[in-house]
Amino acid sequence: MGGGFRKEHMEKMLAAAGATDAQKAQIQTIWQNLRPQLRPLHKQHAELRHQLGQAIAAPTIDQAKVEQLRKQAVQTMDQISALITQGMVQSAQVLSPAQRQTILQQMEQHRHHMGAGPDAGE
Repeated sequence: MGGGFRKEHMEKMLAAAGATDAQKAQIQTIWQNLRPQLRPLHKQHAELRHQLGQAIAAPTIDQAKVEQLRKQAVQTMDQISALITQGMVQSAQVLSPAQRQTILQQMEQHRHHMGAGPDAGE
């Protein structure tokens, strides 16, 4: 419920799932508390992508440097993924099982609509 979903999309999903105002407030607080940790990681990842691009575009490619940047980018993405997963789990714990199922269906529809469904890579 974080990550690629904008606040408006999250609000629509919660409304469709019949989330109460109290549930919505709890989930909003969860993500507000994670944002200060996520923001610098996103900036760090963007900078690493930039550095990686520069290293690949250089007149002479330093393969060791490219590999080091790749590993740093993967590590940063792992940290981002862990925080987003934490937020998703905490948010899911606020909702009932039926509400979680409704949101899961909406997320799958959104992914399918965006071309990221199970057959997108074929």
